Amino acid sequence: MSGESEVPMSGLPAVPMSGLSAVPMIGLPEVPMSGPRPFPPRVSAFTRPFWDALDQGRLMTTRCAGCATVGFPPRNLCRSCWGRELPWIPLAGRGTLYSFTRVHVAPGAFRGDTPYAIGIVDLADGPRLMCRMIGEVSTADLDGPVEMVVLRYEDGPLFGARVRTGASAPPGAPTDRTPA
Repeated sequence: MSGESEVPMSGLPAVPMSGLSAVPMIGLPEVPMSGPRPFPPRVSAFTRPFWDALDQGRLMTTRCAGCATVGFPPRNLCRSCWGRELPWIPLAGRGTLYSFTRVHVAPGAFRGDTPYAIGIVDLADGPRLMCRMIGEVSTADLDGPVEMVVLRYEDGPLFGARVRTGASAPPGAPTDRTPA
């Protein structure tokens, strides 16, 4: 394993992070949030590298060594070929807003945050994910650029996204929002 980076796992064995040295690790913007996370994640030995990286401002996932499928959330089994070799890779943290909804009636843990927006983001790296949208979002933002952010709660991080104002759309994204 010489030459491979490793992510410490707080008392657990280190997990190899093959090939990360060639990829610039740019920290995600942080958004301070008040109080504890409304619904804290379950952290396992497998997901620990994801949560440790997010705590350091980096978004990570797994990519199958056999078929190159990038999955999110990180998995220990490839959903395409069932491969078991899935090294950790960094994600750029930028993408396009595919869709969103505004939540007005929420489960108890999130009731104090209403109304809030949940978006579906197509990351530039390939995966599509759902996350909390921070700041203003409207239908005019659909197909527009977003950036992932670290939501910094008192008891740990979560991830979210926000519309990138004044930024050009990622390559391949529509630039004219009028119907053809």
